[in-house]
Amino acid sequence: AVEMAEEFVREVLGLDETVNARVRMLSGGKAMVELDNSILESGDDGETNWAADLLRDFGFEERCIDEWGFNSFGGVRGFKTGSVAAMPTEDSKH
Repeated sequence: AVEMAEEFVREVLGLDETVNARVRMLSGGKAMVELDNSILESGDDGETNWAADLLRDFGFEERCIDEWGFNSFGGVRGFKTGSVAAMPTEDSKH
């Protein structure tokens, strides 16, 4: 289900594989889309909800519930990386 939702997001928003785009299933079966902050900030009006609005226009919320097994659509937020991203590099230890 997550893979199909991610494929839909990439297609609707015109994202290639170099862009971080994930669909997470949160507690309660809520679908949350996470995108690179650079993509969110590139909206014409500067609003981070432009991506959520576009996905809704293309029926993302309905497909989440009717086809992919989610219970709701929680919107779009900035991509969150794992704890590995916060680890110091070898250079920064000196």
